[in-house]
This record gives sequence, structure tokens and C-alpha cells, in this order.
Amino acid sequence: METRRKWQYTLGTLALVLGLGVGGRPAQAATPVCPSCGGAPLGPGGSFVLTCDVGPCAVGPALTVNSASLNMNSHTVSCSDNTIDGVVLTGTKATLLNGTVTGCFDGVELQGTGSHEVTNVTSTGNANFGFDEVSGSNANKLSSNTASNNGRVVPDHTCPGSFCCDFTVGFGFDLNGNGNILRSNSATGNFDDGFRLDGSSNNLAGDKSNTNDVDSIPILCNDNVTVFSSTTDAGGDGFDANGDSNLLSGVTANGNADDGVDIDGNKNRVTGSTANGNDNDGMVVNGGGHNTFSSNTANNNTDDGFAIDFGSGVKSLTGNKADGNSEGFEIDGPSGNILSGNTATKNGDGFEIENYSDNNLLKANVALNNYSEGITIEGGHNNIISSNKALGNPDFDLEDTNGSCDANAWVANTFGSANQSCIH
Repeated sequence: METRRKWQYTLGTLALVLGLGVGGRPAQAATPVCPSCGGAPLGPGGSFVLTCDVGPCAVGPALTVNSASLNMNSHTVSCSDNTIDGVVLTGTKATLLNGTVTGCFDGVELQGTGSHEVTNVTSTGNANFGFDEVSGSNANKLSSNTASNNGRVVPDHTCPGSFCCDFTVGFGFDLNGNGNILRSNSATGNFDDGFRLDGSSNNLAGDKSNTNDVDSIPILCNDNVTVFSSTTDAGGDGFDANGDSNLLSGVTANGNADDGVDIDGNKNRVTGSTANGNDNDGMVVNGGGHNTFSSNTANNNTDDGFAIDFGSGVKSLTGNKADGNSEGFEIDGPSGNILSGNTATKNGDGFEIENYSDNNLLKANVALNNYSEGITIEGGHNNIISSNKALGNPDFDLEDTNGSCDANAWVANTFGSANQSCIH
């Protein structure tokens, strides 16, 4: 048996040296192509390499890859008509790598049943999305791609009896399928969200989404007033996850015109990530339940570092750090959340529970040198505040605005000042 294994290994090695593929057949070389705009699809099957730029194209899609592999070989696909798509991947297990797509509607569109791979592709200056995955295309892998300056202003001046303005569209990455893997992609300067996740069970690691929904885009309203700020539109998140069971690990969301990370779904996880200098919240839960945030950093955001605003069910925040925000950690309405081992420094308030948020647990958190209160409850009930450390906060280290603390339990905390004797 050992002799047979050695012979199998030797034959396999010899096949690789001779350039043979599976079963001793020659490995397939990429076919050089210089296709015309809107021509026949490449594939199904086969491997191709571009030998020329394609476009500017007025018919589309500019290129279609059907269950095949295309190496763009550092070439560019461009469109003269921004209502047509650039490169469309269809079928299954199509591959696209090493090129640029610009001036089209969607730069790269993933169709078919999925399992496509896109690597080292730049999609820039397209009218709609940089990378668009249609519903039904699942389990795609996107690695080391760049989506920049995609989007447009959409005129909207026909709303009788009401006030309306132009609005912006344009995601860097728009994912509508499930089970995708994203690694080290970048979204910068797009007109709306950097990454939009409407599907579930997507896995992101090391992706960056910075300065999306940029200011100073002219917006015209139907009263003929021009507003020089695209923030009149509600988009501009770094990462906007609307599905369930997504994982965001080690992602970066800095300087976006809305939130850094916006979660509106169930059982999503954000870990080891950074959200700094965003115009609204660093990281926020706007719906759903059982979402978790661990070991993240949110600094110098205009509003909250971490905010739990809507939804039901437990949200767990553990080991996160917030510095220099309006509020470090805020629970605004939802109940039954757990915050443990978090640190808030140099914010307005360190930790705030408000608007009748009940049955929350804050344990073993640290609130140091914030500019107002360390930990404050404004209207919530049946909360447990235990074993926290709050020092150097000038108004109160610990504060409860309910008379006699109502049914809130303040237990075994370390602090210098408090507004009521029921706080311990």
C-alpha cells in the first residue's frame, strides 16, 4: 500500500511538471480576447484574458461572462451611456479579476445562481452601484476590490402639495443575496452607503468603508432652493446590514455622512471593528434583536459611539470602547440589553439609558472623565447597574432621574459622586 501511494504521488508531480491537468490532460490556457461592446457572452465555460480596453460602450451590457473566467489584465471596460451595465457575471462560478469598470450604470453585476469570484477589480464613477448582486445570486466571494465615487443625483421636483428635493443613490457594494464572503474590499466616496447588505449570513472581514455620502453635492428642491449637502438624503452609512446572521469582523467605517455601522436585523455580529468620525452614530442598532457587538472602537462621532435605538430582544455589547462622542453608549427605548466590560472616556455622557428603556443590565463597565455624567438613567425602570467604575465625571459619576431610583438597582459600583442615596 505504501509503495502504491508513492507511485501515485510521483505521477501527480510529473503531471504538474509537464503542464497536465486532471487525468493527464493539458491544463487549459487562457484564450486572448478583444471583444466588442455588447457582444456574445464569454462562455459558458473557458478561461479568457483581455488584450485591449473595451469601450466606451453605448450598447450593453458591455461584457457578459457566463460561467467562465475573465482576467481583465489591467484593462478598462467603460460606457458612454450610463444606463447600461459594465461587466455582468451570470450562470455559476464565473470569475472576474484585475481590471477597472467605469462610466456605466452598475459597474459589476452578479447575476445567475452565484458562487462567482471577483478579485482586484476597481469600479468607479458608475451611475448606480459599484458592485451589484441581484437577489438569487448567492455564495459569491469578493476580495480586494475597490468601489469609489459611484452614484448620482436623482431629480425629484414633481410632488404636488408637498415639499421634495433631489436625492442621491449609489452604493459601493449592494448585496442582495445570502452567504457571501467579502475580504479586504474598499468603498470610498460613494453617493450613498459604502456596503449595503440586504441578505443574510454574509461574512465580512477587513473591509473598509470611508467618507461615503460626501457633502457638497448640489441638491435642488422644488422651491428652487439649492442645498449644497448630500446629507439631506438619509443614506451614507459605512455598512448598512438589513438582513440576519451577518458577521462583520475587523471592518473600518470612518468619516461617513451618516452612521459607521447600521444594523437592522437579527443575530448579526460586529467584532474587532472601528467606526470613527462619522456624522451620526459610530455603531447603531435600528431594528431586530439578538445582535452582538464585541471589542469594537467608536471614537469622535458626532452623535453616539454605540446606540441601541430600536428593535426587540437582547443586544449584547461587550468589551467595546467609546471616546470623544456626544454619548459613549446610549440605550434609547429598547429593553432587555446587556452591556458589560465596555469603556467610555471623554464623551458627553459615558452611558445613558433613556426613554423608558427597561430591564437592562450594565455590569463591569468603566466611565472615566466624561464631560457630563458617567452613567445616567433618564426614565428607565427595572435596570440593574452593577460593579461598574465611574470616576472623574463633573456632573455626577452616577445619576438616576427617577425618584428614589424607582425599581432600578444600583449595586457594588465604584464612584465619587451620585445624585441620590439609593445609588450604591
